[in-house]
Amino acid sequence: VSVMVRMNNTINILKDGTFSDILSITGKVAKDILEPYSETDDEKLRQKYGDHLSEIGAPRHLTNLLRRLMDVGMETGDGWVGMYVIRSVFWNYADASLKMARDLGRSGSLKIMLNDLDMCGTSSSKNEVMSKSCSTLEVLLIRVMLGVHTILLPTWSFKHLFNDLHFV
Repeated sequence: VSVMVRMNNTINILKDGTFSDILSITGKVAKDILEPYSETDDEKLRQKYGDHLSEIGAPRHLTNLLRRLMDVGMETGDGWVGMYVIRSVFWNYADASLKMARDLGRSGSLKIMLNDLDMCGTSSSKNEVMSKSCSTLEVLLIRVMLGVHTILLPTWSFKHLFNDLHFV
């Protein structure tokens, strides 16, 4: 089965909500979506994968999964690992594909990550897991925002997104 077919199958499971538990779907996302990115250095192939994910609606469905993982909580193993996997997918494919970066902006994922950073604040020093998660999130968000900012800000259709996020 080809990589893009596996990606499509995994996103269809997310669309249908037919997964048995959060850990199982997180594992499928890691194996079928995140792993192919890591297995190649070919930028054109990475872009092809990212474009494909955008075309099948992955940003919206992965953002919805991120919201569910947030409900599980960062303090739990399943929640933290799941959020890390989803954010890694966002980071990698937004860097490779303009379509993916654009649709991630439209999905609300950047706003979620900014809100997460607001929650980190001073309370993060009390909880080691939260502190590590906030540091990882800060790096991820800065990289995604800078990449998306560089690619998309010149297009008028995205200026409202960055104004809403108070990025520009």
